[in-house]
Amino acid sequence: MSESEVGLSTGEYVDEGISGTKDSRPALNELMNDAKKRRFDVVLVWRFDRFARRTKHLILALEEFRNLGIDFVSYQQRRINPDTTIGQERRTNPFLIR
Repeated sequence: MSESEVGLSTGEYVDEGISGTKDSRPALNELMNDAKKRRFDVVLVWRFDRFARRTKHLILALEEFRNLGIDFVSYQQRRINPDTTIGQERRTNPFLIR
Protein backbone atom coordinates (compact mmCIF):
# COMPACT_ATOMS: atom_id res chain seq x y z
CA MET A 1 0.00 0.00 0.00
CA SER A 2 1.16 3.51 -0.69
CA GLU A 3 1.36 6.27 1.91
CA SER A 4 -1.77 7.91 0.52
CA GLU A 5 -3.73 4.64 0.65
CA VAL A 6 -3.16 4.32 4.41
CA GLY A 7 -3.55 8.04 5.11
CA LEU A 8 0.13 8.54 5.86
CA SER A 9 1.98 11.57 4.67
CA THR A 10 5.43 12.86 5.40
CA GLY A 11 7.15 16.13 4.81
CA GLU A 12 10.12 18.19 5.79
CA TYR A 13 10.42 21.70 7.13
CA VAL A 14 14.00 22.82 6.60
CA ASP A 15 15.54 26.22 7.29
CA GLU A 16 18.90 25.91 5.57
CA GLY A 17 21.48 28.51 6.48
CA ILE A 18 19.33 30.07 9.21
CA SER A 19 20.43 29.80 12.82
CA GLY A 20 18.37 27.66 15.19
CA THR A 21 18.76 30.46 17.75
CA LYS A 22 16.09 32.42 15.88
CA ASP A 23 12.55 31.80 17.11
CA SER A 24 11.11 32.92 13.78
CA ARG A 25 12.30 31.09 10.67
CA PRO A 26 10.32 30.53 7.44
CA ALA A 27 10.10 26.72 7.62
CA LEU A 28 9.59 26.73 11.40
CA ASN A 29 6.77 29.25 11.02
CA GLU A 30 5.21 27.05 8.32
CA LEU A 31 5.51 24.00 10.61
CA MET A 32 3.78 25.80 13.47
CA ASN A 33 1.01 27.07 11.14
CA ASP A 34 0.49 23.56 9.77
CA ALA A 35 0.39 22.21 13.32
CA LYS A 36 -2.45 24.61 14.12
CA LYS A 37 -4.26 23.28 11.04
CA ARG A 38 -3.66 19.72 12.33
CA ARG A 39 -1.90 18.62 9.15
CA PHE A 40 0.18 16.05 11.05
CA ASP A 41 0.18 14.04 14.28
CA VAL A 42 3.90 13.81 15.02
CA VAL A 43 6.93 16.07 14.74
CA LEU A 44 10.18 14.13 14.39
CA VAL A 45 13.50 15.93 14.77
CA TRP A 46 17.04 14.59 14.72
CA ARG A 47 17.94 16.35 17.99
CA PHE A 48 16.25 19.00 20.11
CA ASP A 49 18.92 21.54 19.19
CA ARG A 50 18.01 21.13 15.51
CA PHE A 51 14.54 22.43 16.39
CA ALA A 52 15.32 25.10 18.98
CA ARG A 53 18.51 26.24 20.64
CA ARG A 54 16.84 28.09 23.49
CA THR A 55 15.12 26.04 26.17
CA LYS A 56 12.30 28.59 26.49
CA HIS A 57 11.50 28.31 22.77
CA LEU A 58 11.50 24.51 22.95
CA ILE A 59 9.22 24.48 26.00
CA LEU A 60 6.72 26.87 24.38
CA ALA A 61 6.64 24.79 21.18
CA LEU A 62 6.22 21.54 23.14
CA GLU A 63 3.34 23.07 25.09
CA GLU A 64 1.65 24.13 21.86
CA PHE A 65 2.12 20.67 20.34
CA ARG A 66 0.69 19.08 23.49
CA ASN A 67 -2.36 21.35 23.38
CA LEU A 68 -2.87 20.37 19.73
CA GLY A 69 -2.45 16.64 20.43
CA ILE A 70 0.77 16.42 18.40
CA ASP A 71 3.59 14.15 19.57
CA PHE A 72 7.16 15.45 19.53
CA VAL A 73 9.92 12.91 18.99
CA SER A 74 13.67 13.43 18.95
CA TYR A 75 15.41 10.61 17.09
CA GLN A 76 18.48 10.75 19.30
CA GLN A 77 16.81 11.76 22.54
CA ARG A 78 13.56 9.77 22.44
CA ARG A 79 9.96 10.83 22.74
CA ILE A 80 8.79 13.43 25.24
CA ASN A 81 5.51 12.85 27.01
CA PRO A 82 4.76 16.23 28.60
CA ASP A 83 1.80 14.81 30.53
CA THR A 84 3.97 12.80 32.91
CA THR A 85 6.12 14.06 35.75
CA ILE A 86 9.28 12.86 34.04
CA GLY A 87 8.12 14.48 30.81
CA GLN A 88 7.70 17.77 32.64
CA GLU A 89 11.15 17.43 34.13
CA ARG A 90 12.57 16.67 30.71
CA ARG A 91 10.91 19.73 29.22
CA THR A 92 12.61 22.00 31.72
CA ASN A 93 16.04 20.59 30.91
CA PRO A 94 15.60 18.66 27.67
CA PHE A 95 19.28 18.28 26.89
CA LEU A 96 19.76 15.89 29.81
CA ILE A 97 17.61 13.22 28.16
CA ARG A 98 19.62 10.22 27.04
